[in-house]
Amino acid sequence: MRRFVIPLLIAFMLLVAALGCVAVERVDTHSPTLDVVVVPVNGLRHEVTLVQATDLHGWEFGSHESELRSLLKGRRIDAAVMTGDILDEADDPKQPAYDLAATLASATPRVYYLPGNHDPDDLGSALATHGVTPLRPGVTVPIDPGDPRGREVALAYGRDSASIRAARGSGDRLLVIASHTPPNGGRISAGASLPGDHLFIAGHTHGGQIRLPFLGAISAPTTWDGEEGGRPGTNEFRAFPDLHGFLVLGMYRRDGQRIYVAGGLGATLVSARFLDRSALVLYRFVPAK
Repeated sequence: MRRFVIPLLIAFMLLVAALGCVAVERVDTHSPTLDVVVVPVNGLRHEVTLVQATDLHGWEFGSHESELRSLLKGRRIDAAVMTGDILDEADDPKQPAYDLAATLASATPRVYYLPGNHDPDDLGSALATHGVTPLRPGVTVPIDPGDPRGREVALAYGRDSASIRAARGSGDRLLVIASHTPPNGGRISAGASLPGDHLFIAGHTHGGQIRLPFLGAISAPTTWDGEEGGRPGTNEFRAFPDLHGFLVLGMYRRDGQRIYVAGGLGATLVSARFLDRSALVLYRFVPAK
């Protein structure tokens, strides 16, 4: 009898571990959260807030994104930006994008959009009919309602180095440089050439979707040829990108620049997330002490 105890105990422990993994996957994939990122800004007079929604890939969280709406309910949101891959395929129904736009508009009248590699070319114009402002490279827009020209705090689509340099003269206190993909060295250097504080924000990587303890993401896309840094015709995937220094998930510093890579909301290729929970991101820009 005793010779069966250890195998049975091992089998039981493996079963518990497997059930635990399934439970974590269910929460990470289907129960979105709100990640709050506090960013001190030199010379800022009062707190300014921005929500980032990225990589929805056509997923729905509750009826008409009701779960996402509940995450924002009762919060003061100054602006929101959708940073691409809102849909998964070019011919997908656009309703999930419209529902996300309405969800963000329920929290703020300033909702912006920039494209990702999965989005159809007409998504920006379609969202514009739902009150969303598509961002144009090099053209800044305001975040703070008390600063309607974006002179102190502004948002720019940093598709390439030229568009980032073109943002000079806006966001003297803080310039948020948004793109779908994490910035490469050229875009980071362009940001470093501008005065004031900056924050790069991006998505695209999904944080890897499937992450392992100590090893990080199993794989993640790192570039897209629609933005500077990607080679034409490529959407490069890297194995264990965290271990090789790629920008995959969370806050980084490169060349004196702050960069936040959001894990995003949905999933693609594999309809699962693990140790990488679906999330909206709320940035709180606060006066530096």
